[in-house]
Amino acid sequence: MDDASLFQLLATMTSPCVLLLENLDAAAVSCSRGEAPSAGDPLSLSGLLDVFDGVAAKEGRLLFITTNYVDALAPALIRDGRCDVKVELRQATRAQATRLFINFFSEDGQGADVSALAAEFARKVEPGSHDRQSLTCAELQGRLMRHRAAQSAALVEPAPNAAAEAASDGPWVGGLCSRKHTHSSA
Repeated sequence: MDDASLFQLLATMTSPCVLLLENLDAAAVSCSRGEAPSAGDPLSLSGLLDVFDGVAAKEGRLLFITTNYVDALAPALIRDGRCDVKVELRQATRAQATRLFINFFSEDGQGADVSALAAEFARKVEPGSHDRQSLTCAELQGRLMRHRAAQSAALVEPAPNAAAEAASDGPWVGGLCSRKHTHSSA
């Protein structure tokens, strides 16, 4: 995507609207603010700034951006006044893991005590309950999605790739953490 195609897409949006730019750190942003981009160049910093609050900005537009590496973003993109609210999504807490489990299984009619199973799930994933890094809500949600047909399977059944799990210390929490560590250090 380049500046021209982004501006063309934005011109078709009506107000009020919500605009989501995901993984902005992965966008190939070219040129410094003073340079003019040429046709076919990736997004320019100047183009993004125009989307945020310049000539391409519109009243009634709510803009959300996501990034995995906030330090990789140009400070001009996220300065106060341009980026009004910054929220860091951290590792899942015990309370979040409990609520997530209950939200998935509270109306499934399986007859089990969902609160007790939720507490067990949260205990297994609580930061510090194992010797690896903590898990995010997204990672826990993925686990629950794979096992939404049976709440007890979300607690004890091995992850889908049993060979990878066996090579990474066994239990599913350890397996997820080991795979996460492998991907983050690659």
